[in-house]
Amino acid sequence: MALSYPEGECFFKRSALRSATYDADKPEHFYSHMLVEYIWNRPAFQGSDSEYASDVHFHPRSPYRVVKGDLWSTQYGNWANIFFLYGTKPHSDRYRQVGHNLCVNGNRFRDQEKGAALESWFMVIPMPLLAKGEEWLLIDRTACIRGIYIPVAHQASEDFPEVCTFLQVNFAINREVSILTQPEIWAFDCNGWVVVDRVETVTLDSTLGLASDAKWTMAINIRQLVNLLSLPRPLRIHNCFSSHCIRFVDRKLTPTKGPAQMFSDSADLSWTAVASANYGLTIQWKPPEATTWLAGFLKNTLTIAVGFIPVVGPLAAVAFPLTWTAIVDPGRFEGTLRELIPVADLAMKVGENIQRSAKEQEAYVVKGW
Repeated sequence: MALSYPEGECFFKRSALRSATYDADKPEHFYSHMLVEYIWNRPAFQGSDSEYASDVHFHPRSPYRVVKGDLWSTQYGNWANIFFLYGTKPHSDRYRQVGHNLCVNGNRFRDQEKGAALESWFMVIPMPLLAKGEEWLLIDRTACIRGIYIPVAHQASEDFPEVCTFLQVNFAINREVSILTQPEIWAFDCNGWVVVDRVETVTLDSTLGLASDAKWTMAINIRQLVNLLSLPRPLRIHNCFSSHCIRFVDRKLTPTKGPAQMFSDSADLSWTAVASANYGLTIQWKPPEATTWLAGFLKNTLTIAVGFIPVVGPLAAVAFPLTWTAIVDPGRFEGTLRELIPVADLAMKVGENIQRSAKEQEAYVVKGW
């Protein structure tokens, strides 16, 4: 089974991405939701470390629970929920919120300590509403996050219509990364709280991914991340951390508004079921050709996906040379686009979106290309 690069395209069979509330075969479900891979049955703390301490365990949104398994002496501590926030800024906004429960079952933690396997699952959560200015998705670090998956193409290609394309950031790799952090600290010179920018080293783990640390919330600029990861890896001058598309912000800087929409683990997708359906799946790239499939794909993208992701994501997934032309030779772009998409008004709408993203992508391209 081939491994995909930790930052960029990955592929799933849509038939494996189904639950009681989500069906990737439906374009409106596919484009309006993203996947977050996490560990279910591992507590954040155990033993004496699980005893409540406000500076470590307090969280503004999620209660902290201390539990034990039946006929077992070990004490476990974990947060009851993980929250996802949506807004226009990485911090200091009033955020729309979505919540998902976490495991606080002492018997599940006990069984894992006794040798049961760690369980990895995919949460299916709403995408930010890009059309309403929600460029930033914030994820509370109250669980071990193994990866995030952003939908970009409901059909990977004309040859593989049953396969869909995501852009992934895989945290489940042994790696140290430098990441921008934005804590709130007391400044004596101005006698008040201020937000500062720092670059810190964070260790990722091949099993746990990004371990829980509730004093931080992970902020992700979805639009910028799609623009970056839509470029082939050799062309990128930045990764998702050095570009600051992903950063950590102080949990105190993330106020919310309104009640949270809650999701349950009963609607999660099993990692083993998804992986077994996709074992050995590889996709071969080929040059794009003017076909009714491509026109239909782009029409579908503009009517459904455009509210959630930049159009450059889906287009680069199925016809990257066209996206590259928009970046390096804007004058030739319109003619190339009309050759591939003979529908005039559709070509015009696609062109406007792509040229806007192409200007932003220039900052991520290695100089000299």
